[in-house]
Amino acid sequence: MAGVAVGALLLAGCTSGGETRWGAGDEDPSQTSSTDAGRAPTQSPLPQDVSGYAGDVRRLWSTPEVKTENSVNTIWITGTTVATVTAGGVSAYAPDTGEELWHLQSPEGAGEPCWSSTTLNGDDIGAVLYTSRDEGTCSIVAAVHAGIGEVLWSQPLSDPHGRAIVSGVSAGLEAITVSLGGRGGYFRFSVDSGERLPALKVPAAETCRPYGWQHSARFSVVVTNCEEVGAYVFDTESGDLLFSIPGPVLLDGLAVVPGERLALWQDETLVVFDDDGEVTQEITVPDGRSAGTQAVVTDSAVVGLSGSEQSTPRYPHYAGWDLETGQQLWRAMLPGSDWYPSLWHRPGDAQILVEYPAWADNGAGVREYDQRLGWLDPRDGSLVDAGALPETADVMTFDLVPDGQVVYALTRPAEKMGHVHLVAYELPG
Repeated sequence: MAGVAVGALLLAGCTSGGETRWGAGDEDPSQTSSTDAGRAPTQSPLPQDVSGYAGDVRRLWSTPEVKTENSVNTIWITGTTVATVTAGGVSAYAPDTGEELWHLQSPEGAGEPCWSSTTLNGDDIGAVLYTSRDEGTCSIVAAVHAGIGEVLWSQPLSDPHGRAIVSGVSAGLEAITVSLGGRGGYFRFSVDSGERLPALKVPAAETCRPYGWQHSARFSVVVTNCEEVGAYVFDTESGDLLFSIPGPVLLDGLAVVPGERLALWQDETLVVFDDDGEVTQEITVPDGRSAGTQAVVTDSAVVGLSGSEQSTPRYPHYAGWDLETGQQLWRAMLPGSDWYPSLWHRPGDAQILVEYPAWADNGAGVREYDQRLGWLDPRDGSLVDAGALPETADVMTFDLVPDGQVVYALTRPAEKMGHVHLVAYELPG
């Protein structure tokens, strides 16, 4: 998950003036200049202050390089293993030494991994998509136990349109789910047996046609061509119909944000729903890049790019908005913001891990140029430094996952295009 890539939801039939697109009210809360406590959003100095400098991050170990086409680069952590999913295969390593514990053979008829679930379920099972050796498409799904190193089962995905463009894959306790882009299809399999689960019943099917799916591990959304009902929302695990969304809704750019509440991106707007399907907030993140590459949605806030100032046009600002009130909590320029610092976050994490550059002229023990890690609080924008990466650190990071005082990075070695390896770093302190 490089940075955190989040898609956008594009709706048709948008209204103008003071009306909202989803019926949450007339005010655009993202433009509010005060928080729910009546305070102005915190404006950090330019550039933003960092709380202390923690020292150097220590490199513990790294794995041999493997070739990859960058199609999939994922880190999974269990209690006993650190597993990686790359085009080079699925492998696991000992957390303390980096010794390879196992490397999985691809299932029968499968080539290399091409997609995976971002996280494991509560039983250390993840989903991996493989290319088909016969067709070359990303069209074989497998359940992988990342703790013991076993492919539990594999199944082909039938794609009547022959495209098999993956738009999402998740691993829940009961179901492994895959959605294919456009009209490629939607598939749910039993985690235990690999049996194909019954198709979800779309009420609109009798009068109008469902034509595309997007999903997270918690919610599945099917878009229809109806004007009255533009989309239906299901529980991904149980398959139960939860509620409908008024239409029309276009499938282009539809993205479901991972989490326990339903949130959808609509271009630069995050639309948040309650359990009954009512829109509670529409939060506009002003810079369109945020929905595509730089926005992070936590349990209580969304953080993303927020434009720049006329005095410093090269230096974009970041901001945080409250998911409950929609109000802007803070706005600041992160260190090295002209290089677009990478924001790393997984569902449930309280803070955001930031990878950012720093230049030293303050006598704080920072080298002339450091690539550093820090913890960003999504509620107030404060950044606490977590240490400087070694000068030999790799130049491109594809996934970055913290586990206590250790951070695991799946990176491209310098001067090694088309290769990745896993590196373990120990944070200071």
